[in-house]
Amino acid sequence: MACTPLPRDPVTTTEPTVVPEPPDIVEADLGCDLDAGSWTLTLAVSGWAGRVRTWWTADGVYVEDHGVPATAYAEDGTGQEFQLDLSITPDFRLVLEGSATAHSCASNPSVLLSIDDLDGEPHDCLVFPGSDIDWSAIADVPSCPAG
Repeated sequence: MACTPLPRDPVTTTEPTVVPEPPDIVEADLGCDLDAGSWTLTLAVSGWAGRVRTWWTADGVYVEDHGVPATAYAEDGTGQEFQLDLSITPDFRLVLEGSATAHSCASNPSVLLSIDDLDGEPHDCLVFPGSDIDWSAIADVPSCPAG
């Protein structure tokens, strides 16, 4: 899936000066499709993000890390959209970052979503509740007040 500009007003005659806003979460959704055997995460932020990552776990021991690719952006720096599609594999050895997960729909994983600003610093985050996970007890994941 390619990253494309969001539609803008066709009567614009001059190029705007880009001053990206901070990447605050506007909308986020996570769903699992039993029939397709896949997870989909969609995200919209109010500015431009440097990096968007997710961490997935059902038990706090086995943790997967998946980047979330940008799919669209506002050329004036006021918004960006992201989507992660993960197929489900029954074998954790077949997990591919950004492509396949060992978490089935029934495993009810908790998912930590972290958004970095353009300077690479964590700016916003949220936790999709699933399993009862204390994210602060898991090493090498960003601190998230919601987690």
